[in-house]
Amino acid sequence: MTGSAVERLRHHLHGIVSPNPRRATSILVVHAHPVADSYSAAIRDRAVHALRADHHEVDVLDLYRPPADDVDGAAGSTDAPPAGDTTPDDATPDDTAPDETRPDATPAGFVAGLPGVDADEVDGMRRRLEAAHVLVLVYPTWWSGPPAVLGAWYASVLDPALGRARSVRRVIVLTTHGSSKWVNLAQGEGGRLVARRALRTVLHPLVRVRWVALYGMDRCTDEDRRGYLDRVERAMHLL
Repeated sequence: MTGSAVERLRHHLHGIVSPNPRRATSILVVHAHPVADSYSAAIRDRAVHALRADHHEVDVLDLYRPPADDVDGAAGSTDAPPAGDTTPDDATPDDTAPDETRPDATPAGFVAGLPGVDADEVDGMRRRLEAAHVLVLVYPTWWSGPPAVLGAWYASVLDPALGRARSVRRVIVLTTHGSSKWVNLAQGEGGRLVARRALRTVLHPLVRVRWVALYGMDRCTDEDRRGYLDRVERAMHLL
């Protein structure tokens, strides 16, 4: 076999065995924290920055902001956590959420638990979910579970009566816990069970779920927090 023939064969085989170049993926990032400059917001920003750096199509949904004010995108990423969010992440939502996010009654036509959201806007959230291939959930763990507003989003947008959102094949959960890994294991890790079991019943049947958590938030140092942001960025680049 001549040298040119060998080169053609090598080129042909390379095209067969080489992985496909990375393709842009449609990603919905859902964030649930009432404080705009919280550490949770820094996690969201780092994730969004990494995803967009890889040319993915990223849609950002902030559940504590009225839909009219919900701008697609985050402010950017930061290597250091913001000065805010000094409250432990396992505090109750009622202790940390601003008063305006906890109305005494849900106005007629609006959805309980979702600030400023009516039924038509829930339909829009559902369409945003169905347009995504990856769902990224960013939230603090409070009392062993996600914030109530995220639970309301689950109940409204992921209602089993609407059928499976089959386009979503991957879920990545980015969450913080005030207590240690061992304490959360003893408590049953309710949020993790929801992600790994319940979400499988309403998304693609073969959906893959990844859990990226920071434990012991109550005793974390700035270095620990920066290290977790780096973990978040690496997880996004592995998509």
